[in-house]
Amino acid sequence: MFGRFKNEVLYPWVGKLSIYETIKQGLDPQGRLTDDHLPDDEEYWAGHTMRWVAGGLDGAFGHHGAGGDGETEKIKELAHLLSRQCRKPGMKTRRETYVRLMEGNALSLIDPLLDAVREHPAIQPDRLYEEARWLAEHGAHRNVVKVGIALLGLLETEQHHELILTLAKHDEFTLYAAVAIRNISDQANEQLYNLALQVHGWGRIHVVERLEPARQEIRDWLLREGFRNNVMYEYLAYECAHKGELHTAMAVPHIDRELFDGAGDILSALLAAGGPAESIDDYEHAAMVIGNYLRHARLCVRL
Repeated sequence: MFGRFKNEVLYPWVGKLSIYETIKQGLDPQGRLTDDHLPDDEEYWAGHTMRWVAGGLDGAFGHHGAGGDGETEKIKELAHLLSRQCRKPGMKTRRETYVRLMEGNALSLIDPLLDAVREHPAIQPDRLYEEARWLAEHGAHRNVVKVGIALLGLLETEQHHELILTLAKHDEFTLYAAVAIRNISDQANEQLYNLALQVHGWGRIHVVERLEPARQEIRDWLLREGFRNNVMYEYLAYECAHKGELHTAMAVPHIDRELFDGAGDILSALLAAGGPAESIDDYEHAAMVIGNYLRHARLCVRL
């Protein structure tokens, strides 16, 4: 009993279900997440007067403020620990790395850490891969998993696609997974499109921002459903109008009800005062789309 307690104190992941397994258990038969709790919820939010929705803290800072300066000394220490783990893998170094990542802010750490890893002469890609995969697959703390995903995004291999795509279904990790997917996958855009269908909060915002309208099915979806999310439609209204070519879609003699409803919601979001993203003033086709929307509205009334 004492030995088990000691291990749980020394190694923070011991005795906790990994985040990866937690997400797998929360997926329904269609692969959609039904429960977004995480094993570090109580620990992570201890001392906070409020909890952000999944992905909300990273999303808000990513869209509205800087994540910090990355703390140069901390970055150097983390790169050194990863280098040491590459040279001589061991639980002592893994624990030290894990604890430092737990206490850090992943959003502010990742870009400078990835730069440091790329430039470090002693980093061995195969050993780094093993450690990055372990962090992403076995980590029980969100910041650890986020860094693990980001490190995997440096390494072009098909072996960890299922791991990243599973983690991506939780809004807390979608941003990191989407960036990694774009870095490592030959089918990145199709994977992002399929992912966008399965996330509905900050995850959808992050994915749609990175999704290319490569074919008509995607453009159609962007105008009918892609902008819809559980945070604010305003985040994606301009993005979807632009990528989905709303002005072209609305210029035809007749449109389906889903497009009419989607266009109305997109225009409402663009017209919202004080929105968090581009507004109707930024949309170059605003007059044309509004005119065609009113034309289609009159047709609907006649019918």
